[in-house]
Amino acid sequence: MTKPRSPIVLVLPLLGLLLGSAGLSACDDASVDPPSVETVSSALSASSTSSQRYKGYFNADGYEDLIVVTASGAIELLGQANGGFVQGPFNRPDLTLGNVAIVTGRFDNDIRTDMLVVTASGTSEYVATDDGSFTPDVWRKNSLTLGNVEYTVGSYDNFDQSDIIIQTANGAFLYTSNYAGGFTANVWTSSLYRLGGAKFTSGAFKNYGVDDVVVTTASGSKLLVNDGFGHMSVGQWSDASLTLGNVSFLADSFAATGHSELLATSAAGTSEYLASGTSNLTKVWTRSDLTLARTTIVKGIFTDDQMTDIIITTPSGSFEYTGISDGGFTPDVWKRTDLTRGHVEFFPGQFDLQFPQDVIITTASGSYEYIGKAAGGFTANAWIRHDLKLGAVQYF
Repeated sequence: MTKPRSPIVLVLPLLGLLLGSAGLSACDDASVDPPSVETVSSALSASSTSSQRYKGYFNADGYEDLIVVTASGAIELLGQANGGFVQGPFNRPDLTLGNVAIVTGRFDNDIRTDMLVVTASGTSEYVATDDGSFTPDVWRKNSLTLGNVEYTVGSYDNFDQSDIIIQTANGAFLYTSNYAGGFTANVWTSSLYRLGGAKFTSGAFKNYGVDDVVVTTASGSKLLVNDGFGHMSVGQWSDASLTLGNVSFLADSFAATGHSELLATSAAGTSEYLASGTSNLTKVWTRSDLTLARTTIVKGIFTDDQMTDIIITTPSGSFEYTGISDGGFTPDVWKRTDLTRGHVEFFPGQFDLQFPQDVIITTASGSYEYIGKAAGGFTANAWIRHDLKLGAVQYF
């Protein structure tokens, strides 16, 4: 099962430089040369710096926590046993909406969630401590600035930590996490998959516990298979119709195969592809009405069967679909026809004591915590913040 779970906040190659794979010191800027803004055809915004989000256990008390970014800065909200949040020690008025991106993962060897903070000054690794505070600059790259880098988080080697794929104008670079924080650089690199020219989606498609990637370019999408140590090679599955900018992927355990499944949303609709422990994927479910132009999907474990479910938002409303063991989904387990596409955002997480996962729903009226029920659906309004409105807040 892939370690990143959720709308995962989060890559690889190297152009002409042959760089060593030794761990980098805290401020080493020798590799991954930054592009100028003119070099990147589509510089990334704060919301797109990471393709996936790792669950946010910043103080490791068993409840997921949040980093909340607004025009007033970034604060930490710590989840509570019965729902709701209390403010944590992390408080940065300088990290304002549109000027920061946060990529979460377990980047050292403890059980707490850490983060990469990306700004115009570069990328800094913040390692979480017991009370929810962070030690900054455990690893730093001044060249990896907001708008000129994208991160994809996954478990790319045989150690139980989060690793990263870094994309810049020079290509894609896979970095594996070190025991005490920091990374070992350039375990795998490719100059083919440059920032703006490729997207990665992580999932354990072939081997349980180690993530592969689906890479999407202007030529289509294909599976790159991990050898267990972070080295990627081309697998069997590919689809030339699923091109960059014309498809959105989600990967997680939507069925009971022991692997990650892949959801692809394009102009042809939304399809689920099952993995079987090979380097191939098989299409098992399609909804032709759920097209990219009218559909937004977020994932979470919203029932107690441990399979990953989805919330689908269209112009007709928002609908919970629960995963089925052999593929496909049970539709409309929960629905809200008033929560329509463009007017709502969902942010899932295990914010209270009870399984399954919950969700933060953000609209023009504010943000609302809904507590997940074992059979699907939610109990409304365990926590309400009318000041945290759609378009004025970002959750990490």
